[in-house]
Amino acid sequence: MFAKLSSVEALNLKIQVDNLFILEYMPYAPESYVKVYLYGLSLASHNLDADNSLARIAKRLDLDEATVLEAFRYWEDNGVVRLAPDGSGAEYLPVRPVTEVVRKIPKGKYESFTAQLGSMIKSRMISQSEYARYYDLMENLHVEPEAMLAIISYCLRLHGEKTSVNYIAAVARNLAFEGNTTYDKVVEALNEYDNYTADLAEILKALKTTRKPDAEDRRLYLKWIKTYGFDLNTVLETARRVKHGGIARLDAVLEKYNEQHLKTKEQIDEHIAKLDAMYELTRTVVKRLGISLERLDYTIEVYTSRWLSLGYDSATLEAIADYCYRSGKRTLEAMNNAVSRFYAKGLVSGDAFSAYVANDVRISELLATAGCDRPVGDYDRECYRTWTQEWKMGTPLLKRAAEAAAGKENPTAYMNKILSGWHAGGVTDPSAIPDKAPTVSQTYSSDELNEIFNRLTEEDI
Repeated sequence: MFAKLSSVEALNLKIQVDNLFILEYMPYAPESYVKVYLYGLSLASHNLDADNSLARIAKRLDLDEATVLEAFRYWEDNGVVRLAPDGSGAEYLPVRPVTEVVRKIPKGKYESFTAQLGSMIKSRMISQSEYARYYDLMENLHVEPEAMLAIISYCLRLHGEKTSVNYIAAVARNLAFEGNTTYDKVVEALNEYDNYTADLAEILKALKTTRKPDAEDRRLYLKWIKTYGFDLNTVLETARRVKHGGIARLDAVLEKYNEQHLKTKEQIDEHIAKLDAMYELTRTVVKRLGISLERLDYTIEVYTSRWLSLGYDSATLEAIADYCYRSGKRTLEAMNNAVSRFYAKGLVSGDAFSAYVANDVRISELLATAGCDRPVGDYDRECYRTWTQEWKMGTPLLKRAAEAAAGKENPTAYMNKILSGWHAGGVTDPSAIPDKAPTVSQTYSSDELNEIFNRLTEEDI
């Protein structure tokens, strides 16, 4: 071999084990057989030669060679490995669902099962393909013949002798995947199914379904009650709200409630009320932005739920939508950007937002007085905040400054210069405005300016 990995690098490689193997094959296999499968898979995956022999595998796993070969034959029977005719090697095959594996059934193994099944179904002939299907189910799912007969008997009791093999197979598969493969466990599970017939009849009635409960309905019911922890009243109330899709839709809804830890009727009612309110809010916001959407689910997930999580209420979000429409920001993304900016400024409550808009109106009036016709910008807002909150200047002073700034190229900057002079001079009333604004005659060198900025603290800035 011209190019190869170092022995250290080969040890650090990873192998991929199919989830199907873990879920459908591993639980039923002897522990030593699983060890052989995984160790062999590692050797096969990385083409490692050092331990790639029957003798070395046996030594590394502390097993005898006969046990290792028996393990590979077991996996060959399960369809995941193919042995060479002379037993010199094992080829790993793709892992398929156990129900798709065709096995060789030893002659006479299910003779008693076949005879008993024939006595159970007398109104029709049982085809060889149907018998073969039952044999495969017992082999692949590791179901005892007596347990399989109990399953078939239960299905026949529910639906008569015309019950399809597909239905019986589905019941057997569900029971097996829940760990019910022996006669005693299957009978116990089926008896439990029967205990809830009356409850299921109520649920099907709430779903407006006229058919009788079947095994799949009972399995779902036990999942809702025992695994998820819902009570019958909660399941019934949820069923009444399901408009279409029947029991499959009910199962999907209850599964979602379980994921969201909504267990009681009261919790679910509160959740539905909040969801309805969120849909109504989203419809209103979309309408006020002047756009239309066919589905609101994505908008709620990406936008509305985020806005609400930031602390905004419906009234404030509707006001922001109106503001965005007037400002020409008529898309959801534009409104989302506006919400983000407002949030960064601490504008969350309706009162804070109203004050913000009111300030914009006052700033617009000052700009108009200064002969400026443009939208209010962040610089205007920051200056206005300084004038009113930091310097405590009233409207009369601001109006006089705006009049003085009329015709200037940048009215806000000019007003800021005038007002800063008045603030420095202690002017608080228009009557105290000096005839001539004070001027600053001192100049500073670069070094002096740097020294001034070095002395400024964060609070000064």
